[in-house]
Amino acid sequence: MTVLLCPGRGTRTHEQFLSDFSSFSEKKILTLDVGSGDLPYASGSDNLIFCSTERYHLELHKFLAVPPSFIYIRDMWENTFDNGLNWQARCSWLSSYNNFSRPKHLNTWEDMSRYYCILSMSSFNVSYDKWKMVGEHNPLTPNYEAIKSWSNLQKDKVIKYRKKNIYNFPTSELGDNSVIYFHIPSQFASYGCGYFWTKRKFKHHLKDLTELAQMGYKICISSVYEKWGRKRSELTDQFDSSLFRSYYYKEVKASKNPPVTEVYLVANLEPNT
Repeated sequence: MTVLLCPGRGTRTHEQFLSDFSSFSEKKILTLDVGSGDLPYASGSDNLIFCSTERYHLELHKFLAVPPSFIYIRDMWENTFDNGLNWQARCSWLSSYNNFSRPKHLNTWEDMSRYYCILSMSSFNVSYDKWKMVGEHNPLTPNYEAIKSWSNLQKDKVIKYRKKNIYNFPTSELGDNSVIYFHIPSQFASYGCGYFWTKRKFKHHLKDLTELAQMGYKICISSVYEKWGRKRSELTDQFDSSLFRSYYYKEVKASKNPPVTEVYLVANLEPNT
């Protein structure tokens, strides 16, 4: 169950991976450049650290994990956005959020529920032009019951939010029972509000994650491998196969999206015996 959709930055086969790596759920999971966070949330781990420097992103994760969030979202959707019909309100508020001079934090629950509804007005199918979000008018009513159920699953977990990335993430919070998780986008592009996936950034991730694996840190990397039967990316091929073992999972559940095969690269973490 996903309540925060981040196109290009989520996984579809994480349940299959978790069935083969049940020990993953027993770890403290530190996620770099968190997108939808499907894998760490689904793992059942009660100790999560989410790292991101993307504008507004960590606040949304924190807000959705609070049980009353669905009430604020429902009120905002029905009254401010007229159940998805008030496109003028969406354009007006989006212009405000896209203003680079606006503070980089969402400070109130009202602010966060409004931003969530802006995403809903485009069915979460949005793209980014550097720091600006764009999207067509294709409203999707938020799934209040799903948000409520999802929030209740997270309320007893210890979840920390860090404005960090691969350049400065807190290795001091990692131990023998920790795992570093990172989802690699399949293409170089702008995926979020101020989140750019570039060749330079990939090379830095490749170097640092390789060094961390050599030091004995437990690491899991996921990415789309095939879509419509065509290989989508060569990036995961560049990781040292003597350090990172590859596991492939094909989506089996029917959905409106084309089926994908995803690859998980695992270092210093053993599958079920």
